[in-house]
Amino acid sequence: MMEEKKVKRNLMKKNLKELSLLERKEMNKEILSRVENTREWKEARTIGITLSLPFEVETRDIIEKAWGEGKRVAVPKCFPQTHKMEFYQLSSFTELETVQFGIEEPLITAEKISKEELDVIFVPGVIFAKNGYRVGFGGGYYDRYLQNYRGKKISIAFHIQIADFVPIEPHDIPVGKIITNQEVLICE
Repeated sequence: MMEEKKVKRNLMKKNLKELSLLERKEMNKEILSRVENTREWKEARTIGITLSLPFEVETRDIIEKAWGEGKRVAVPKCFPQTHKMEFYQLSSFTELETVQFGIEEPLITAEKISKEELDVIFVPGVIFAKNGYRVGFGGGYYDRYLQNYRGKKISIAFHIQIADFVPIEPHDIPVGKIITNQEVLICE
C-alpha cells in the first residue's frame, strides 16, 4: 500500500508541476473565492494552514485574506526527531524560515497555538478522494496531529488532484470538505 501511495504521489506531483503559471493563477483565484464563501471560513477566528510549495494551491493569498479579516493565522512546524507537529502564530511572512525540501515554517519564537484554538485546519495533500481521504506527502504528521482534533478539517486542491479512490490505511483521517477551483466537495 505504501508503494502504491508513493507511485501515485510522484505521478501527481509531476502533473502538478506541468501546470502553467497562468492556469495555476486562475485556479488559485477560484479556490480563494470558494474558500471565503464557506461557513467554516466565515465563522473561523483562528485558522491553521501550511505554506504551499510552488506546485501546490497557493496559500499565501488565503493567509493574507485571513489577516485582512482580522483572523489569527497559525502555521505548522514539524519536528522530525519526534515526528510531531505544532502550530505557531504567523503575523508576517518575515517570521518564516526555509527548512528541508524548501518548506517554509514558522520560527519557534512565535506564540504556540494549541489544537483547541484552531477553528479550521487546512489539511494539505497531493491526491484527494471524494470521501475526504488523501495521499499526503508521506510523513504522517497531519494524521498524527488530527487524531483528537475537534475543529473543521478542509483541504484545498486543484481539480486534477481529485480521484475517485485513494488507498486508505487505519491511521488515515479524512477531511470534511475539499475545495477545488471547480467545486466544493462535502465529504462527511
